[in-house]
Amino acid sequence: MKRFLKIGVLIFLALYFFKLITYTINARLIADETLYAHFAQTIAVKKALPHILPELYGGLLFYKYPPLFYMIGAAVYSIFGINGFYITNIILLTLLLASIFLLVRDYFSEDVALLACLFLVSAPMTAQLSLYFLGEMLTALVAFPFFVTLYLYLTSPKLRYSILTGLLLGMLVLTKQSGILYEAFCMVSLLWFAIRRDKERVKGLTIVIVVSMAVSLRYFLLNLELVKGFIGMALPNFIPVLGGEIDKVERLINTRWYVPKWSLSFSIVREFGWVLIMSFIITAFYFIRRWREARKYLVFLLLFVFLFVLSFMSSAVTSRHFLPLVPLVSLLGAISICSLVKKDIYRIGLALIILVSNVYSTLSMPDYRASYTLSPVLAEPLRFLRDKTKPDATILSCWTYATLFYTERNVTWPLSSRMAPNSPTELFYEKDLSRFYSLLNKYKIDYILIDKSRIGREFDSFNYPESMMENLRQMVKKEDAKIIYDTKYFAIVEIVNNQL
Repeated sequence: MKRFLKIGVLIFLALYFFKLITYTINARLIADETLYAHFAQTIAVKKALPHILPELYGGLLFYKYPPLFYMIGAAVYSIFGINGFYITNIILLTLLLASIFLLVRDYFSEDVALLACLFLVSAPMTAQLSLYFLGEMLTALVAFPFFVTLYLYLTSPKLRYSILTGLLLGMLVLTKQSGILYEAFCMVSLLWFAIRRDKERVKGLTIVIVVSMAVSLRYFLLNLELVKGFIGMALPNFIPVLGGEIDKVERLINTRWYVPKWSLSFSIVREFGWVLIMSFIITAFYFIRRWREARKYLVFLLLFVFLFVLSFMSSAVTSRHFLPLVPLVSLLGAISICSLVKKDIYRIGLALIILVSNVYSTLSMPDYRASYTLSPVLAEPLRFLRDKTKPDATILSCWTYATLFYTERNVTWPLSSRMAPNSPTELFYEKDLSRFYSLLNKYKIDYILIDKSRIGREFDSFNYPESMMENLRQMVKKEDAKIIYDTKYFAIVEIVNNQL
C-alpha cells in the first residue's frame, strides 16, 4: 500500500511541476525580479562580482547585496539564457523537496519525509514563489538543512554537525539579509548553554558561529552599516543604540511599503494554506499533550517562534519573507502526526487525504504569474525608450528596475544613501526652477518616464511630487524640455539644452 502511495505522490509532483512550468511560458519579469536578473546577467558577463553598478542610481553599491542568489542566477542564465530566470526557483524547489525527503527519511522516518513533502507543496506560497525570480526559495533551500543539522548537533553533539551547521549559516547570511536572524538564534542559544554551563554545546555553537563568520566574513565586514539598517527595519527604536540612523528616503520607503500587521497576518494564513495551518495546530496539540516526548523537537519550535516573531516585527516585511519557515512547519507537522498516529493504515489514510487535497489545489491553481508580469501598458514606453534613446542616456523612472532591464539604459531614482550615495533625492524636493534644472544636469538626466497614476502631492519614495511636475511644465514652456511620448498612462519628457 505504501508503495502505491509513493507512486501517487510522484505522479502528483509531475502534475504539480508541469502546471508551474506552463505558467512561465508567457511571463515577463517585473519589479525586484528585473533588478536581480540584471545582477545575474552582470555577473555572468563579467565572470566576477561587481563592486559598484554605475548604470543604476548613479552608482549602486552592489557589495551591499548578499550575492549567493545572483551567482546561482548567473549560472542558470549562462546555461538557459533569459528563460532561465523563469525556471530558477522551480529548480530550487525541486532541490528543496529532494533535500527534505532525503534528510528526513535518513534522520527521522520515510513516513515523516512523505508527509513533510506533501505539506510543503500544499502551501500556495510555495507554488507562487517558485514562479518568481526572488531569493526566498534559495533561503528556504539553505535554511532547511541548517534546521536539521542544528537539531542533530544539539541532540548529539558532534564536530561534523557543528561544522555543517556553520557552513549553512554562513550561506544563509550570503543569501538574504535575514540571515542575520539565524545568526542571532545561534548566539542566543550559545548564551543559554553558557548560563547552563554546558561546555560541550558552548564549544560546538562557538564553532558554528566562527565557521559562519569565516564563510561570510568579507560580506559582513563590508556591510556593518547595512546590518544596522536591517536591525533598524526590524527594531526601529533600537537603532540609535547602535549609533546608526535611517536616512529620509529609507524611512519613506519603509513607510510606503509597510504592510499593516493585521493584513500581513491574513496574508500569511492565506498563503500558508489550510493544510499547513492544520498541521501547525496539530503540532501545538502534540507539544501540549505529549511534552515529555515532544521536547526533543523543541529546537524546531523555538526556531519557528524566534524567526517568525522577529520577521513579523520588521517594518519592511511581506508574506513572501516567511517562505523559509514553510519547510520547518511542514517538518514539525509531519513529526507531530507520525508521533500521534502510530498505525501505518491511519498514516496512509491521512497522507491520501492530503494528496487528494493537493491534486485538487493544483488543478485549480491560479496563474500566479498573470498578476506579476510586465504589463503591455508599461512595456510600450520602455520599448520606445530602448528604440529612441542613445545607449549612454540616463532615465529617471519610478519603475527603476524594469526600465534598466528592458531599455538597457542608465536609470536613476532616489534611494537610501547607504545603497546609492549619488541618487537624485534632492531633485524631488526642489521647487526653484533654475536649481531644479541644474540638478537635472548634475545627475545627467536625459529623460523622465512619468507614470501618470503615480503623481502625488508629496514625495513618498514611489511617486512624482506636484512640485516636480510643475517644474517640468515650466521647462516645457521654456523649451528646456519636450514631451516626446504621451499616452493615457505614461509620458516621456526629454531634457533639451543639456549643459553637459
